[in-house]
Amino acid sequence: MEVLISRIKRHEGLSLKPYVDTEGNLTIGYGHRIAVEIEPISEMKAEEWLKKDIHFASEAVMSLPLVAKLNQIRRGVLIEVCFWAGFNGLLRFRKMLTALRQGNFKRAALELYHSELGTKYPARAYELAVLMWEGE
Repeated sequence: MEVLISRIKRHEGLSLKPYVDTEGNLTIGYGHRIAVEIEPISEMKAEEWLKKDIHFASEAVMSLPLVAKLNQIRRGVLIEVCFWAGFNGLLRFRKMLTALRQGNFKRAALELYHSELGTKYPARAYELAVLMWEGE
C-alpha cells in the first residue's frame, strides 16, 4: 500500500490551496475534489484525505468480481485508475476490464495506455500500463 500511496502522491502532486485541475474540477491536497472553495489546508489534512480517497477507491475496486484474478500490483493499478478517474471513470475502461476478466494482462495494459485518459496523460498511463503488463 505504501508504494501505491507514494506513486499517487508523485502523480498527483500536493497543493495545500484549492486549484482547478486539468479536467475543470476544484481540487486540493493530492487530487482531492472539493465542491466549493475552501481555505488552505495542512499537509496532515492532505494526507488524511488522500488515505480516505484511496480507501474509497480500494473498496470500489474490490467490489469488482474480476479482482480475484489479479495480484497486488495489478489491483494497485486499478485502484490508482479509480482514484484518478473515479469509479464511473474506471468502468468506462471497458476494453481493459474485459481483457482483465479474460486474464489477458498485456491486452489490458495496451487498452489502458491507448485509452482517452492514457492519450491525455501518457507518462502516467505508460507507468501504469507497464505495471499491468508485467504484474511486478
